[in-house]
Amino acid sequence: MDSIKRVLLVNNEKDDDIDLLKSILSQLSFGYIEASSYQEAMEHLGKSVFEMVLIDINNEELNGFRISEIVKENVSDYIPTIAIVTKDKLKSLNDKLQTFTFDDFFRKPFSENVLKLRFSSYMKLKVYHDALYNSKNKLEEELENYKNFSLEVLKAISMGIILYNRKGRIVFENEASKEIIGECINSSINDLFLSKRFLTGKTADFDFLDDRFEDSLYLVTTEGRYIEVKKMGMIKGSRLNFGAVVINELNPEKFSQKADHKSLKSFLKSF
Repeated sequence: MDSIKRVLLVNNEKDDDIDLLKSILSQLSFGYIEASSYQEAMEHLGKSVFEMVLIDINNEELNGFRISEIVKENVSDYIPTIAIVTKDKLKSLNDKLQTFTFDDFFRKPFSENVLKLRFSSYMKLKVYHDALYNSKNKLEEELENYKNFSLEVLKAISMGIILYNRKGRIVFENEASKEIIGECINSSINDLFLSKRFLTGKTADFDFLDDRFEDSLYLVTTEGRYIEVKKMGMIKGSRLNFGAVVINELNPEKFSQKADHKSLKSFLKSF
């Protein structure tokens, strides 16, 4: 849009008030385009973007109320529509002005100072609205980025996570872990993966309380879920000492490439 404010003036009267209106628009550097009929107004609205529309509603042939409706219906941006009306017509049109979409009305005869003040106020309001509109678009864009980011995070935390203390007691499990292998809070971490929750089990020397990192376990739950269990090692601190296990659900094809069926044999021997 041009830096000069663009106003559509829909009017087919020539009088001192209209001349004053045009003069004020020029003084304020509000470039304007005139339309002397409804059809001409529609053509201008179809080709150009305006920051304000002034419509003379004294002459019914201009169909000014309909022009205002169309501006409000078809433009997502805020475009003030202002009715120009004579004092003697104002009373008869007042009810209609209240129910239609005009933002305001300018009553003839005009006061130069009042017109300048009201033009400036509407343009400030326009700038304020545009800033809000741009902020809204930026916020929607940021929300969309956040949504995409959140989907990635959700994808990442779809893995089960279990924390256990130095005695091997499970002290935390996330919702994904509960979904994949069932609730196991307060269970022994070493006993958990030898339990009847799984159709395969680990070898006896896989000790979750060992400080060292270990290879992954590949297990099948009794519900038919194929999972990879990865010990992340013990976390040691001055007051904290706990371990973490990550449980990742696999598709059957990937699981068959990884699973050690010896663990199943070892597991079955214990029964």
